[in-house]
Amino acid sequence: MTDTKKEKNILVIGNGFDLYHCLPTRYIDFINVVNRLLELAEEQRLQRCSYVNYMFGPGSPLYSDEHIMKCYQIHSSSMKNVELKQDRIERLVEISKDNVWIKYFSKMCSRNIGWIDFEKEMAQVINAITNYFDCVSGDEKNFLQNGIHIDENILSRSDIDILMRVPFYKELGGKLKVKDEYYVKDIEGKKILKIDEKKIIYMLEQDLEDLSEALCIYLEQFVQSIAIDKRSNNPLFYNIDEVINFNYTDTYSRLYSKDTKVFYVHGSMNEIENGIVLGINADQKDQQSNMDLRFVKFKKYYQRIQKGTSFRLKKMLNEKSVNHLHIVGHSLDITDKDILTGLIMFENTVTTVYFHSNSAKNEQIAKLILLFGKDKFEELLNDEKIEFQRLRDFQVNDSKDTDFEEYEFYEDDYSEYSFRHDCRIIEEDTFGGTILCGNVLVNIGVREDGGLGYSEMEIVDYFLWLIELFNHSGKYKGVVVVDNIFNDNRYGPVSVGIKYLLPKGVEKDISEEELIQLLDTEFECNPMFVNEVSFEEI
Repeated sequence: MTDTKKEKNILVIGNGFDLYHCLPTRYIDFINVVNRLLELAEEQRLQRCSYVNYMFGPGSPLYSDEHIMKCYQIHSSSMKNVELKQDRIERLVEISKDNVWIKYFSKMCSRNIGWIDFEKEMAQVINAITNYFDCVSGDEKNFLQNGIHIDENILSRSDIDILMRVPFYKELGGKLKVKDEYYVKDIEGKKILKIDEKKIIYMLEQDLEDLSEALCIYLEQFVQSIAIDKRSNNPLFYNIDEVINFNYTDTYSRLYSKDTKVFYVHGSMNEIENGIVLGINADQKDQQSNMDLRFVKFKKYYQRIQKGTSFRLKKMLNEKSVNHLHIVGHSLDITDKDILTGLIMFENTVTTVYFHSNSAKNEQIAKLILLFGKDKFEELLNDEKIEFQRLRDFQVNDSKDTDFEEYEFYEDDYSEYSFRHDCRIIEEDTFGGTILCGNVLVNIGVREDGGLGYSEMEIVDYFLWLIELFNHSGKYKGVVVVDNIFNDNRYGPVSVGIKYLLPKGVEKDISEEELIQLLDTEFECNPMFVNEVSFEEI
């Protein structure tokens, strides 16, 4: 009798999984939002930032980013209903004002347009400061007096460039020197004795903790709060036994299965009392008996132990079954080398690495060679322990979102309004149908036979535009959503029912009459009037 081992499907996900589902989880998104909030605070307009769509919607400067635009178009209806907590936003601004790491990343973002890797940048900063400390310790008296000549080859040019972007150093007369407040001086405060390494490292540690808190607030307010419901139709995600999640978010659980066991390698946004793991990878110095412990608190392995997320392979993988790893959206970066190599090389384990383009596959191959070395990687390929497979493009698991009829608009029909939405007929019969305006599905009932006409499409598009203006205005605590739309006569007025959604415990700040006055239209033909208003708490 042949001994066949049961296969266990394990999904390994990184930030690419959240990006695949059109969520604003890039580090650049975090930095851009922080910078925008700092601008609003400086202009004393922070109180206007009441809803997520205010930051990401068409009225925001962030909307010009292609990824943010896509995120908003997919999740616009749920973004409009999410109120930001003002105290949390104010805390995010407070943390970010003078944070060493956030300031440094912001500078790097302006150079690396659209992309940044916090962990790599952090590693480079720590490496440059370590090199500086080691360099000075070799001839401390000379360097304390004279500084380091920038044109000399004592430190690399890249190290000097990095040090010039952190607040501990300054350039003076072509020399790199530590700022005065980061020296240890004699009792009279005149003679410099040495560089205050402990003060510099302590400030970096404290600001790293604050950076972690700031990132958590961002994810809590701008990502986790979105009631996402756009799941992929890819069968892979519906046949998973366990998930190894390198993200802080719970996207898989919310979209696919609340019952599937998920291990959060770097901590979870839902259990933030322990903090999250945000740091750099171990290096060769960490293997030495006389290892340098000055920056150990920045190492991921230290943080995993300290924050209780230490990874135990045998708890996740089973030696008695075939473990099939499905790696989706993970960068395969060397910062996670210890865990990735342990997973892939575990007994009875095969791995499928999913890619979305040929260039992405080429990058994955290069990263895996770096993780394993050329010979070991070739061995894994030859033994069929690793394979590559193209990931299906993201398609919403909802038949109504596919195979729709293209529809052309004529902007001259209403001279006072330039159409903003890409409106399309999704379904149609003799008594009405469904149209897609932007990312909002709208059902329209028509009493007389004949189905939908141009008038319904145009008036709904205009009405949704009015609602967008209302929800983006920042004047009201609630948001308006369409409940139902009905046309008594396909050539006559259109009536609409709306809901005004308010956060729990918040008093109503607009009357039914005022809402109707703001949203009723006045077109000569096919006007739209609000005939039903309901108020609900969310």
